[in-house]
Amino acid sequence: MPDRDLGSLGESEIARWADQRGIVPNRPLKDKKGWDLMLEFPHVKSTNKFQYPLDIRPPEISCKVQVKSTDKQVGKIKGIKLSNWERMVKSPLPCFFVVIEFDGKVEAQRAYLVHVGKYWIGKTLEKLRELEAEAGKPLHKCTMQLAYSESDMLDSPNGASLENAIRKHVGDDPQEYFTKRCEWIKNVGYDEYRSKVHFTLPKMSYASTMETLVNFGIGVTKEINLDSLSVEEVRFGIPRSLHPDIEPVNPKITVGEVPPAGEADVVITGEEGSILFQDSFTYYSPGNLFPFIPFEYWKLRFSSEIMSFILSVKDNRVNVNLNLFQSDNRILISKLSKAANFIRHSAVSEKVTFKMEITINDRILELNIHSSDFPPINDQLNKILSIIETAGAVFSGFDQFADIEVTPTELMSQSIPLMMMKGFLDEAPVAHISSFIDSKEDIDLTSLAFINCLYAAFGKKVFVLSGYIPGQGKINAEDEGFRVTIENGMGKCIKKRLMSKNTFKKFSMDNLADESFKVLDAQGVQSVIMIKGQPRPTALGMSS
Repeated sequence: MPDRDLGSLGESEIARWADQRGIVPNRPLKDKKGWDLMLEFPHVKSTNKFQYPLDIRPPEISCKVQVKSTDKQVGKIKGIKLSNWERMVKSPLPCFFVVIEFDGKVEAQRAYLVHVGKYWIGKTLEKLRELEAEAGKPLHKCTMQLAYSESDMLDSPNGASLENAIRKHVGDDPQEYFTKRCEWIKNVGYDEYRSKVHFTLPKMSYASTMETLVNFGIGVTKEINLDSLSVEEVRFGIPRSLHPDIEPVNPKITVGEVPPAGEADVVITGEEGSILFQDSFTYYSPGNLFPFIPFEYWKLRFSSEIMSFILSVKDNRVNVNLNLFQSDNRILISKLSKAANFIRHSAVSEKVTFKMEITINDRILELNIHSSDFPPINDQLNKILSIIETAGAVFSGFDQFADIEVTPTELMSQSIPLMMMKGFLDEAPVAHISSFIDSKEDIDLTSLAFINCLYAAFGKKVFVLSGYIPGQGKINAEDEGFRVTIENGMGKCIKKRLMSKNTFKKFSMDNLADESFKVLDAQGVQSVIMIKGQPRPTALGMSS
């Protein structure tokens, strides 16, 4: 048999198969870039009544194919240039090798489709990384063999089997395949950590070095000053220096947020065993960034919405910081109130001892902590605790203590109406209250009351209350008019209502005032003065 051009025979066979299936086989004008045919598929004809709208149906499949023909059954093709492999694995289009075994005959006996997918992308990029590490050998003189097996064999050496196999690899939507392929190209070969950092610290004692690394590793400090620094990217286990020719000036390591090590449950109990505080915490370990630090130097940082604390492994000592109102996340008022009670309790004496129980992955650590481990209650913290306590009392007065979630912004911005509501609900004494009036005519100072209508909004709920302060009045003439005053009065609630924000948008505070006036009138109060102080509902972002 005369010598045959197996390459042309194989390419012509694939082109013939494509024509059988309505697939357009395009050949390059110059075969120098590693592919023999660009196959352009028609849209799949729907087998049911559903049809994609034309503007959103997936695009047609286009793919690159390199054809390899042989008269032997060897399961591998040697001598494929690494430069051609690089082009195929980095192409965003689907790429395939088609191997045809002729066994010395004119017609194809078997055909194999090898998808240049995640496996071959990894093999090729690893080879390229190794080549760069070795250096000296030109890329176009390097080769890598193609292996194929029965798992790659087409059901039959014909166009239908070829089309089905390609469509199976690409899927129904080439755009989704494109995204997946780009992810393979970008991420294959990397472990969980892509880089290795080599650095030296300024000269200091071993203990100080460990403390510096521990504090950075748990997020207490955000940067470390260094003497030297180099960074290597590691792919397929092969390191490559990043910017080797650049010598960093004043090198340092900085971090925004260190990765957490996990979750922990913390329970603090009193001397009688009663639970004073409990919460779920995120905890941070230096071992995440610096696994070489000896355990006896470790500290663990625990953080929740209420508080954070640092536990020293060496002596089981705890240093507590309070995180109240550090973020504006929603939190149950019942949880805040219990925390406020515990913080007050911890500040009453320096000699109070509590039991702390930390549970991590079913392992329990028990230790004693002391009130001296907590920060003192300064003016700012006292203000925060007071508004939490006030809100808790108001919600309890509305029988809503357990269900309401609040944000710090809501609490602080509505502290005044909350304090006034609490005074009416508690029937608290009022040392002095006054207001200006235009005329002192028809004012009965022996039967006088100040009335106020208030509201406070939390999430989707609005608390509405009207209250009054009765008492013996007196009038003084001033430049602005006549000041009416009640001293040593007592607040009392007239009406209270809980409603949704949507309901409140249609609610009239003026009608509430009218209803409250009628209640006092029925009680025989002769003179009622409306306290004007709280803004209309638009101040809370709601239309009145």
